[in-house]
Amino acid sequence: MLKKLGKNVKLIVKTVYGVSKGLLGLLEHQPFKGVAWALLLIVIFLALVAGYGMYQKQSNQRIVDTVSSVRAEVMVSRNKTRGLTRTLKAAQKDNKELLELFKALEERPEKVRTVIKTVTVMQPASSEPLIVDELPDEHLFRLDNNIVVGRFWKPPADTTLYAFETYGLEFKAQYAITDENTAALLQIRSSFDGEWVDVPVELTVTRLNTKPPFFAIHPGLGGTISVPAGKGSFSIYTSFLHPTLDLDILSLRVGLSSVPRLGIDLLGYNIAKPLPFFNDLWLYAGGSIDTDGVLSIDFTLGTKL
Repeated sequence: MLKKLGKNVKLIVKTVYGVSKGLLGLLEHQPFKGVAWALLLIVIFLALVAGYGMYQKQSNQRIVDTVSSVRAEVMVSRNKTRGLTRTLKAAQKDNKELLELFKALEERPEKVRTVIKTVTVMQPASSEPLIVDELPDEHLFRLDNNIVVGRFWKPPADTTLYAFETYGLEFKAQYAITDENTAALLQIRSSFDGEWVDVPVELTVTRLNTKPPFFAIHPGLGGTISVPAGKGSFSIYTSFLHPTLDLDILSLRVGLSSVPRLGIDLLGYNIAKPLPFFNDLWLYAGGSIDTDGVLSIDFTLGTKL
């Protein structure tokens, strides 16, 4: 694993060195000085993002590898993909509780990504009734998996009285969800002994189809660097075409500074995917013209509203 990480780091260093060497060569030529500085800063930023992303992946894998085995009761289910409208209509017929969950979120239904349904049946340890000639001094009522839910006993200090006590159950469910599969583990413990017991579970996972419409208007705000002038501006932009969740094509942009600019960005990418604290940080590349008629190449860093 460390060898693989070393190869990735070496590749990034070589790439950054080669590109930077070429850009530093451009710095010697005055007409390209602003372009070279802007591109150099962008290359360094993207290299840092890529390096952090690879380091984080390797670190996460090392943590997972500290576990030597998987519990027998861990249930892994392949996710189903279904449209939101179809899911809501099915719930309207026979699953009103799901609609209540949607409503409890107090957000648009389109923001829901995954619906998980778990079914657990707890059977008694014995299906036969207990028939005795004499009452025992103690009897424990157990569910399957040896979980105690009740106790009947005779207090030792009294020969005429009997006692009966029921115990509370605590449930703990954990899920790990990917785009294709979901792993689930359900555990139950009784207040009788406080021991967690793994319990089998039937699992149904529906991933709602969240593929964005190819054409949609997404406004955003950001900061723009225009080269070769090297000037900055505050930008308001709107993207129109979205092949994927993290890729935009064709954006119209207005730059506000001492000299206003009108621009078009041909490509935008969400560079926040590997970052831990952001999920919506976009880098756009395009061109613009200001009110004096000066053309420029623009790079915009922004976020969507």
